Amino acid sequence: MLESLRSAVSAGVAVVASLHQVHLARAYADRIVALRDGRIVEDTPASRLDAKTIEQIYERNGERTDP
Repeated sequence: MLESLRSAVSAGVAVVASLHQVHLARAYADRIVALRDGRIVEDTPASRLDAKTIEQIYERNGERTDP
C-alpha cells in the first residue's frame, strides 16, 4: 500500500497519510507532522527525525508514552 502511495507522489499527486508506526513514516514520508492532543508538536522533513525528537514527541507531562 505505501509503495503505491509513493508511486502516486512520484506522479505528482499529493498524499496525506496518518501513520502511527514511526518507522514506516520515516521510511515512506517526505515530511512528518506529529500531533498530540490535536496540536502540532513537530513538523520536520522525515530525514531529520531522530531518536531524540521521537522521544520528545511521545513524552507527555514528563512521562514517556509508548509510540
